[in-house]
Amino acid sequence: MLTKKHLIGAITIMLAVSVAVYLAKSGVRRGHSLPPADLASLRAGEAVMVIRTTYACPSLAAMNRLHEDAVAHDEIGFANHFSREHCEKIKGVAGPFRILGFSDGPAGVRYVGVAGEPPQPERWIFGAPGVFSLRKP
Repeated sequence: MLTKKHLIGAITIMLAVSVAVYLAKSGVRRGHSLPPADLASLRAGEAVMVIRTTYACPSLAAMNRLHEDAVAHDEIGFANHFSREHCEKIKGVAGPFRILGFSDGPAGVRYVGVAGEPPQPERWIFGAPGVFSLRKP
């Protein structure tokens, strides 16, 4: 015979299982499953994943303008260039991307030219420490 305690226990277990299934399906993880790669050690042709929030623009000139606005704390200019140049904010894990090349910007900033797989148009991503991870084979 079921008592009130048994019923409460069964409901609690069902709720716990439901939450676990929901979190597993939504892709929520406890941390990065991909370790960050050293930006200086990356080479053209390597496959990488973006594992931290960053910015991407379709051209290197647009990326330079975006960086100048950010350094100058020009929020209006940043927003205008961001929308006009079709730049985007990459959040969380994205990719895979194939590295096409590198460009060193002002004050030691490094931009990474990438194309998505399957082949997509070239984009320039703001390369900061911890942004990229080598794609697992």
